[in-house]
Amino acid sequence: AIEARQKAVNLLLDAAIASLPWPPSILRSAVLNLAVASEASAPLSFEALREELSRRLGAGTPQCHSEAGLRAVFDSEASLGIDEAGEAVYRVVLPDFLVACAERAERVASEDQAAAAAARCAAPCEGGGAPNMSDLERALLALVARDGAGRWEEKASELASQGVVDSAALRAEDVAEMWGRMAPEVKRITDADEKMSCGHSCSTCPTRHDCKVHDAIRDIEDL
Repeated sequence: AIEARQKAVNLLLDAAIASLPWPPSILRSAVLNLAVASEASAPLSFEALREELSRRLGAGTPQCHSEAGLRAVFDSEASLGIDEAGEAVYRVVLPDFLVACAERAERVASEDQAAAAAARCAAPCEGGGAPNMSDLERALLALVARDGAGRWEEKASELASQGVVDSAALRAEDVAEMWGRMAPEVKRITDADEKMSCGHSCSTCPTRHDCKVHDAIRDIEDL
């Protein structure tokens, strides 16, 4: 339960960072500028932080939830202190705050780019597919990429349920035999690491960590 709550908090903070009016490059530039200037930084309240960010970073490109996002990030980074009037107040130190923002913003941007690339990618359905493969063979390759080799009866059933041509009468042994015929050619193609029509090779594919084709062909002898 604690892990789930922490994950939820991180997702909320990721969304908060994404709503800020400044891109990661501006945040990182501000971090570097502060490091070069070596300025003394007094703790800032939320209102003071907002003014300081506006002065240093400009207005940026405000979004509808930018203010709430900044408040959420402030709340996650602030420490309790005592102000000049002796009142308890939450404040942040600007360099530390900017570093935290830049690091999270860069990570979120990187993850978003990877997710977008994976969504555009045709793998694993295409990964290792030869141009002359039949629709049935490509469908089987997709199942092996998703689940690995084996469990042929389940694969036969799923191929039939997909309505792939020539799949209705498939038995488990038929599917296993088909994979046995396909696997050496799949291994040759993947070992060559050629670029697919999606623009990626196996080694650069954003879904490579989830694709099980390489595990399925690891012990196959080269032709």
